[in-house]
Amino acid sequence: MNENNLQNQAQNPGNIQYPGNNQNMGNYQNPGNNQPGGSGAYGNPVPGKTKVCKYCKTPMDISAKICPNCRKKQSHTVRWIVLGIIALIVIVSIAGGSSSNSKKVGTTGDGSVSSGDNNDSSNAGNTKDTYNVGDILQTDSLRISYVSVEDYVSDNMFIQPESGKKYIRAKFEFENIGKSDTFVSDMDYSCYADGYSCDQKYGFDGTLSATLSSGKKTNGYVYYEVPADATSIVIEYSDNYFSDKKISFVVK
Repeated sequence: MNENNLQNQAQNPGNIQYPGNNQNMGNYQNPGNNQPGGSGAYGNPVPGKTKVCKYCKTPMDISAKICPNCRKKQSHTVRWIVLGIIALIVIVSIAGGSSSNSKKVGTTGDGSVSSGDNNDSSNAGNTKDTYNVGDILQTDSLRISYVSVEDYVSDNMFIQPESGKKYIRAKFEFENIGKSDTFVSDMDYSCYADGYSCDQKYGFDGTLSATLSSGKKTNGYVYYEVPADATSIVIEYSDNYFSDKKISFVVK
């Protein structure tokens, strides 16, 4: 080998030939990445069609599954989030459509309760049914008795109504007529006086909170602070968190 050949090889090391390799190192191609834009697992980033590695923040081809820098597999977090949202929407839709209108089945005064097969025509088709003290109503899974309502005077000097207001309490009885356990609570109620929302009061005896097995009963009170001069007071109950259907109990 003469002096000129040695100088050429020193200046062009990519032309050095290796045994068993018929391609020079300067022309080496990354397997699976010999098409414009990269079609393999790694891919070369193409302007306007790139994404960033979630681990090392290296730009890469949008279709690449493995980062060319850190070699970590890219997960599909966004896809799972979207699927989760879709699943939640489906669940909410099913739950929201499962609540039926209530119907009156008797009164507490005469102790009569019908089988519930015949709808009370005055309530049929309503999404906000209205009941008075003494009424017994029924939904798909609950039988509810509106037992009583009255003004309430607290004997706790630290829990007293504001000036110009008073406390009221209403008593309800629940029976689980469904096939599975159900939870009832005073948190399922709201109250309005002359159209304005009223504050629910806690810390008193006998408040509603129970998980009922099929065929079991419970009773308890809900307490509210209302204007003393209110002309219209209504307590609303919802047996389904995902539904806008309400059951209204008239106080006055």
